[in-house]
Amino acid sequence: MACLRPTRRTRRPPPPALQLPRGWPARYAANQDTIGDDPDLILTGRALRLP
Repeated sequence: MACLRPTRRTRRPPPPALQLPRGWPARYAANQDTIGDDPDLILTGRALRLP
């Protein structure tokens, strides 16, 4: 009978291709027309562009 141990799950950083420079301000600037004046309120179903 094999004894299975739970694996340790760790959060890894995203791969370099998914890391975006300049953080959230650049993403907000690229999507301000979609998001509106409040960057804390992003409604579901909105398609955002990556800068």
